Amino acid sequence: NVQGWLFSASFYGALIALIPAGILADCLSPRLLLSFSAITSILSSATLPYLALNWGPSAVFVSMFVMGLGEVLD
Repeated sequence: NVQGWLFSASFYGALIALIPAGILADCLSPRLLLSFSAITSILSSATLPYLALNWGPSAVFVSMFVMGLGEVLD
């Protein structure tokens, strides 16, 4: 049950970020958006093991959610 909840976190992040990402794509440069997306994904991926070991499933959910936010801009 927890595993499905965690895997769905990136989907929910991507779902929420779709409309703002389209608006940002019209206003900002693609290079800036791709840089932001890459940094977000790298930081979320790098902190995921630490959060899983020390903070538990809720922190992993937040990290996966942020990862989903960054995936939309790719």
